[in-house]
Amino acid sequence: MRILTNKTKHSEAVKSRNVRFLAAPWRLNLGHLEYAEKISGKEAIDIFEKFKLGNYLDLDGGKESFFNSRIRNNNLSFLDKLKNISDKKEFIDYYKQLTGFPSLENVAYKIKKEFQYAVDRTEKLLKSKYDSYKQKYFDILHVGYDGVSSVAKKKALPGSDLDKAFVIIRGDGESYEYNEYNEANEKLVNEFKAQLWENTDQRILSYNHDADSFPKVYTDFQVKSLINEIEYKMFIDKISIASKIFPPFAIAETFAKVLFTPTHPSPTYNNDYVAANSFFIKLCKSFPKKGNWNLDLQNPSRENIYNFGFILEALKWGEDLKTSYDTYVNSSMAANLINVSQIYSLKNSQGYKSKYAAREKLASEFNNWSIDKQLKLIKSLILNSCGEESSDFPEYFTSSESNKFESLMRAVGL
Repeated sequence: MRILTNKTKHSEAVKSRNVRFLAAPWRLNLGHLEYAEKISGKEAIDIFEKFKLGNYLDLDGGKESFFNSRIRNNNLSFLDKLKNISDKKEFIDYYKQLTGFPSLENVAYKIKKEFQYAVDRTEKLLKSKYDSYKQKYFDILHVGYDGVSSVAKKKALPGSDLDKAFVIIRGDGESYEYNEYNEANEKLVNEFKAQLWENTDQRILSYNHDADSFPKVYTDFQVKSLINEIEYKMFIDKISIASKIFPPFAIAETFAKVLFTPTHPSPTYNNDYVAANSFFIKLCKSFPKKGNWNLDLQNPSRENIYNFGFILEALKWGEDLKTSYDTYVNSSMAANLINVSQIYSLKNSQGYKSKYAAREKLASEFNNWSIDKQLKLIKSLILNSCGEESSDFPEYFTSSESNKFESLMRAVGL
């Protein structure tokens, strides 16, 4: 934002815990069952309860790490201790009840509900820690995701993530000088993230696929600031173009505003993400590259704008799970032009992946499989939820698409 106001400093800084995807997964302590040759279905269920918390399958920022991959696999080895068919069936039945599997419609429903529950629970717990004035910082204003991925299409598996998931909280927009707004709101965001991690049952909705699987959390102030920065750049660019046609500044400014007329992204999906994002590439490159992803509201980086583009697009075109505002997003010129994930076109097309057909067949056939085969798939599902690739059942997990955003990032210069 360009106009800064001096405010009185807040008397107490908000404590925060940083959520990082750079820590090794926790080792699972099985206690007296550590060296047991076999366990009961009830014991397996009790052990699996620990996996609500994502730390036991924590993705360490590099799933290629052999050491951490071995920890995750060892943590799941308790399933190999299920020897009796009745015990295996007891665990399988529990997994089905917990996740909704093999009904893909139920799986998708539970994933969205888990996200909504976790967000609401986080808001409630954080508010309980503060006085009535500070409680409002954690008001939930907007929750959603892209609305076009596997969950939206009811083709997700248990432990999937929600693509482009976001949470907008009120944050603090009243008490600081500008540089302190940045720090204060970042602390609130980090505190919310830490609590959200702990409140999400990651057996249902996993944040462990990669760092981007964790929902993006912004404060209202951060969203408005970033939109203002983007549109300021857009306006300056349009004035520059207009002034070449209409030299008097006042006329050029008027002409530039006409060029701001909002428009929908193309309704046609483009496999070439670089070609589909000429505006977004130019926009990002108008901001300085800083070599890190730390959010700086006073001087946003190219990395900040690239990250925020995904969320602004999801705010505009994605599926709302909870909202109490959207006025300035809907009126945003940038939100009508950013097309980074092509959500608008994907909402109007099939976008069907080959693995979806395999999953549909799985949903209808799973209950007819042998108990051993069912348990083997469930272990593969759990491994897939933390970015591990199982050699079993690749048809349900492997995507035929290459990383469609790699070329876009290169074009942006990141």
